[in-house]
Amino acid sequence: MQDDELIKAYQQRVDYQPKFVTAAEEELAIRGYDPELLDQKTADEWVISKKTTNELVEIFTNSFDYSKAWGNLAMNELVARNFDISSLYVEKSNNKNVLLSGQPGRYITLGYILCFLGTWPGLILGIVYATSKETTISGERIYKYHKNTRAHGKRMIICCILMTILIVYLKTS
Repeated sequence: MQDDELIKAYQQRVDYQPKFVTAAEEELAIRGYDPELLDQKTADEWVISKKTTNELVEIFTNSFDYSKAWGNLAMNELVARNFDISSLYVEKSNNKNVLLSGQPGRYITLGYILCFLGTWPGLILGIVYATSKETTISGERIYKYHKNTRAHGKRMIICCILMTILIVYLKTS
């Protein structure tokens, strides 16, 4: 078990059998926690307080990779340790911009070929490129693909629809 899971389980010890509580207490003591103090803070606060300054900087600058609470707790812990976090805001902003820029599409050419043939896979690929979003660990919803790929996806959708209409028109004429 990870530290935060073990602490949360220990804090809810009334739900567990006494042997588990004893084992959890011993394990927490081995990991450097004082079981008598564990009820004073949340599990996340305890785990963050045990992190090194470098780990806290990583959590703060890449807060989208962690739960929202951890980003704020890391900032508070860095301030409590008299660390100058003003220098980290630029790095945090750069990291977020890289994440928000998205990834490039790998099969754009194939998508256009399929769209010019008027096939459904081309339309589906266009829809995927234009609309796909992913959720970061912190809960933010961001586009999966960067702006150019999303634009290609929209063009693929339009192209596929127009080609399908043209093919149907030519077959019925």
